[in-house]
Amino acid sequence: MTHTHYLSSAKKIFQTAQQHQKSIVFWRLPFQKKIQAIIQLEKKSPIIPSIFSLLKDGFIFSPFGKENTLYYIQPDIHILFSKKKIKWFFQKNQETLWKKLTIHTKNCIHTINHPAHQYVSTDQQTYVALVKKAQRAIQKKKIQKIVTSTRIVVELPTTFDPVHAFFYHSEKISNGLLVLMYTPSHGIWLGESPEVLFSIDETQKKITTVALAGTQKITKKKSIFWPAKETNEQQIVETYIENFLLTHASASYQKEKPHTLIHQYLAHLQTKYSCTLDQQSLLDLGSILLQKFSPTPAVAGMPSKKAIDFIMQYEKPRSLYTGFWGPIDRKQQSSIFVNLRSMQIKGKKAIIYAGGGITKDSHPMDEWQEVQAKYQSIYHHFIHHRMCNTYNT
Repeated sequence: MTHTHYLSSAKKIFQTAQQHQKSIVFWRLPFQKKIQAIIQLEKKSPIIPSIFSLLKDGFIFSPFGKENTLYYIQPDIHILFSKKKIKWFFQKNQETLWKKLTIHTKNCIHTINHPAHQYVSTDQQTYVALVKKAQRAIQKKKIQKIVTSTRIVVELPTTFDPVHAFFYHSEKISNGLLVLMYTPSHGIWLGESPEVLFSIDETQKKITTVALAGTQKITKKKSIFWPAKETNEQQIVETYIENFLLTHASASYQKEKPHTLIHQYLAHLQTKYSCTLDQQSLLDLGSILLQKFSPTPAVAGMPSKKAIDFIMQYEKPRSLYTGFWGPIDRKQQSSIFVNLRSMQIKGKKAIIYAGGGITKDSHPMDEWQEVQAKYQSIYHHFIHHRMCNTYNT
């Protein structure tokens, strides 16, 4: 039995949470098929301290920015979608409240609110100008790399449904964290990211992170070759991570050889790092990672402060794009990913975000083609019309 068997129930769950403005998130971890969801019913401040030892099981996320403001969705309701049935776990007195909300939920499309009229797509001329401006800043201010980003606003098919899109792709084994999230403050986000910011396994006392940079569109006509611009960009991220771990980790790290990672229709360079620590050092490093690690040069640039200052001055706000999100599981493994390959759903439109690393060796039109490839990857992955009508519910 596949997860799509539960699609109608999942849609009802999502509709109920959204209509009553209750935060909800569905997720599926890499290389797994198990889907989990949590719903927060209690009205509490969503912002919490970035102290890992104080975190409880749930889901965290943070927008892109200078300060890593940490948001938390607490599991007043925890739902597991197993092969045979849906399992519900309620905190004290929350089952009665959920039933009341369900009774008062209207059967309607969930994306009718949150108009996107104030959002405008970035055109080629604007983005090429931004890339050139970044290169001038790189030359004048001694910056190694600036990651510029763009967005495109697309009309959604009338049959598109975010829950449907999530469950459709949950059937496919993937190396990315698949997420569908709604909060009253940030609306609906759907994405699948291959980039681990960090993971913490408290049973094995192990922290893992990756350097991920460089992008190529996969084609049948040519094999993957990484030119100097891409390998140099990857080296910048590797150096940042190695310096960070040398400064903040109390034990030496292990580094794997760089390799090509394929996700959706794109190839990336990836280098994996891991570090084994005692319990207290593990928790301390977890807090430092939450507070200081993001944004990394993979999504901002290097040096970080100069690159972020440029981004904040010349880009439109990224919101959650290139921030981070992921589930906290203190008994097993907490897996936090960079928010890449994602889109924000506003009414009948989707805002798709994409970016690329700019160095002195970048060619502006090549950078434009790279963000176009990323747009297309996300669009075909989540929105393409062949997917929208796959299941009858």
